[in-house]
Amino acid sequence: LVEILQHFDGGSVLDPPGKEGLAHLVEHLVAGAWDSDERLHQRLKLLSLYRNASTGLVRTVYETWCTPELFREVLELEANSLIHFDPTHEIFQRERFIVRQEQALRNRWTAARDLRVALQQAALADSVYSRPIAGTDSSLAGLTREDVLSFHREHIAPPNLVLRITGPLQVTDVTQEVAETFGAVPVGSGFQPHENPPLPPPRRSTVQLDRPDENDLFVCIGFRLPSASPDEYLLAFLSTKLLEGVRQRTWRWRLPGELFWGVQASWVYSEDPDGTGPDRLRALAWEDMWEELRNQIRILARPDSFKAKQERFIEDLAQSPMTARSLDPRFLFEFGYWQARRDSMLRAVKHEEVLTFIDSFITSDNSASGVAHGRGSRRRVTLDLQGLKNKTTWGSPVELPAPMPAVEAEVMLEMLSDLPERDIERQALSN
Repeated sequence: LVEILQHFDGGSVLDPPGKEGLAHLVEHLVAGAWDSDERLHQRLKLLSLYRNASTGLVRTVYETWCTPELFREVLELEANSLIHFDPTHEIFQRERFIVRQEQALRNRWTAARDLRVALQQAALADSVYSRPIAGTDSSLAGLTREDVLSFHREHIAPPNLVLRITGPLQVTDVTQEVAETFGAVPVGSGFQPHENPPLPPPRRSTVQLDRPDENDLFVCIGFRLPSASPDEYLLAFLSTKLLEGVRQRTWRWRLPGELFWGVQASWVYSEDPDGTGPDRLRALAWEDMWEELRNQIRILARPDSFKAKQERFIEDLAQSPMTARSLDPRFLFEFGYWQARRDSMLRAVKHEEVLTFIDSFITSDNSASGVAHGRGSRRRVTLDLQGLKNKTTWGSPVELPAPMPAVEAEVMLEMLSDLPERDIERQALSN
């Protein structure tokens, strides 16, 4: 198979004030319905095995998979999404409606997501980086088709693009085909080269959310890590990967010259038989989270453990395209022949470098911490609170997934009922 990844510099930081969510809406339209009659877009959907896109703070990524035989035509169609971007007013209204519904359902479903957003706002307060990537319902409602077209002209153009192609192809053939397709994309007079705004200085911050609709106690801790150079980025990426525990959920935000790394865990309970109280439960969970981080640091402090985890991570990279793809594309190009040199570069990172990095940046003074406290209104699996208080266990048992509430499923089905190309989503929701 062939994977085509388009990384555009600039994400939600490019949203004008009051128009938060514009970059994300443009991403939906480019990935989903960009030509006026949808003929080219439907052809691309037919030829592709998989298509997806995502918007971050400082970059937007479009991903397409196809067979080698169809690579040339798929690449041409991807270039056409830049040349012929002209969604009709009806298409614009449809996608904006979908994005607003998606945002509303996300906000109702999970306190974990709300907590990560709140952590982002606290860690990057007083800057454009603290704004929600997907916007708010009011900001989305105010967006127009003219806003979308203007944003696309100014920012979605080859000078802002890193194109990454992986598959059983000849490099010389790919280079020529890229030159003939994306090289033909005109750069309009409205194109605006940009520089990312400066980041606010690091500071220690805490967030607390009260979520009476949730049963879970979510705790997360985030750190701002330097990654302005390839060496810094590689050190930050490897160090955080080696610190990850088996019961944590982790995430990374790319910032200008920095990597924001966060870890999150949840405890599930439905009652408090000993009368510990919510404040004490939050403190216990927080302490346990830090203790798990300290345990991972202690493990890495032993040279033999460090070497074993380093080798295991390198092996995982070879077997997991998802993990390898999370490495930043800009640095991949600076590294040169990344795939051939990756393993040797990761092995070249010294034990002492990782320990010094952790000692300098994985600290409470450089942390943003958050907790979202549920009130047990949903029937879920109950955690042994005594085990948490005694700190004999860390993390939570396997949870039974909560089904989608019927009213929200009905809203989604109604939203999709008039869209024939959404048969797969409609079938999944019906099931």
